[in-house]
Amino acid sequence: MRLGRTLASYFHSTLLWLCLCVAALGVVGAIESHGPVLGRDVNVLLTYAILGVISISGIACAVKQHPYSLNMVHWVTVFVFFFLAPLAQYLQDTFPTRLVAGQNTHDILYVNALLIIWTGCYGASYCMRMRRKQRRAVVCAPTSGAMTWKRIRVTGTGIRLSLLLSFVALTVFLAVFGTSGLATRGAYERILFGGEIDSTPVQLILSNVIRGIPVLFLAALLVTKRHWKRRTQWWTFVVMGVVVNLIINSPLGAARYWSGSLLVGFGVLLWFRRRRSGVWFAAALIAGLVLVAPVINDARHMDIGEFSVRSFSLVDPIRALTVGDLDAYEMMVHTVQYTRGPGTATWGHQFVGSLLFWMPRSIWPSKPIGSGRLVAAAFGFENVNVSCPLPAEGYVNFLTAGVIALACGLGWLLASLDHGYWRQEGRSLDWPGDLPPSLLHVVYPFLLGFLVFIMRGDMMSSVSYAVLFVVGGLPLLMPRLSMTRPR
Repeated sequence: MRLGRTLASYFHSTLLWLCLCVAALGVVGAIESHGPVLGRDVNVLLTYAILGVISISGIACAVKQHPYSLNMVHWVTVFVFFFLAPLAQYLQDTFPTRLVAGQNTHDILYVNALLIIWTGCYGASYCMRMRRKQRRAVVCAPTSGAMTWKRIRVTGTGIRLSLLLSFVALTVFLAVFGTSGLATRGAYERILFGGEIDSTPVQLILSNVIRGIPVLFLAALLVTKRHWKRRTQWWTFVVMGVVVNLIINSPLGAARYWSGSLLVGFGVLLWFRRRRSGVWFAAALIAGLVLVAPVINDARHMDIGEFSVRSFSLVDPIRALTVGDLDAYEMMVHTVQYTRGPGTATWGHQFVGSLLFWMPRSIWPSKPIGSGRLVAAAFGFENVNVSCPLPAEGYVNFLTAGVIALACGLGWLLASLDHGYWRQEGRSLDWPGDLPPSLLHVVYPFLLGFLVFIMRGDMMSSVSYAVLFVVGGLPLLMPRLSMTRPR
């Protein structure tokens, strides 16, 4: 049985590798069918090919290990953001903003070299950390594990507290936004950012912490289903959670990072978690980034009265690769140019600002703005709401050394989270003690979606959103209150 599964995983990963290679060649063929591609530098095309082989191989290796993982998400984002979309944009010379391929060949080559360094450092760091964790992993007794994870495990009291807080969140959101303000993203953002709520900390708490409480409440119910003896109560709680989330977290009433992360998280909990191969998750994530995200963007500025199914339309896959949503690669080129021209490396200033995102500007007047906005403003972009991918964040802080350090740090972190989650996942299914899951078990499926937006950047906003979302799950850890008096 184990041999059969191993052979099947190798077959699926090899098949996916071939399909992604064919898809990349298909993009090139489709572009050339509209006219010959002339004047493209052979060295640039070679570096794109290297990035393609590395990213596709990374995806193929990841799908053999688990049905889904943060490592897999990383390689999928490298494939889409730094290979497939840039290749299509370079061949057509249609970068989302103002980059001209023929005039920036040296910078494009330099950025591709940085990205190759990124993939090498990340891959080495991830593998070394994972191997070290696996060597140190010891099969502990259930009681020992319970003591180790006692303070971070989800409790029944915490789930009930989250249910209560979910109804509090529903009351707050209806009072602030009303039903029409929660129906579409345009109406929601006009209330949240249109001047009615002036405080940035309040905006962050409303849009991430309070909004995340009912999401993680419902996720905790799904993860702990087999621990509930009263199935009628479990189903009642699930229905309540679904209703509250449909109102507060309407898929069309939130930003794409939020809707996408929730879609990925619940997709994992309800379907991908039951799959044995990671091919399904990788294929769905690629399709979502290239095809679904541009369609969802159509609801960005709609009001409830303007909403119509006809407002959404299917996109041309080749055209979808050149839209502003996939500007991560171009913004990395501009970031490199920024450090040579209108600005310089910030030597950690941007990085510290991302770590201390929670500090108000009234206390820290010189607190930096997001790196994407910093670069866009320096070049005079009309739209400064642009991305700044994670490799570019490393470069704008410490140049090439920053790219290497951030790649190694990310590999270390993702390996730790992947190992911790999958070790618990296996134990929660196999241990006779039936230990309840930890908070990592609940938030991990959603971190898969948040990682996509962290990779795209900028880091200040994406990291703050992910951290505050996890904070919304802290009520799940509420210990059971003892009614006995201390002696």
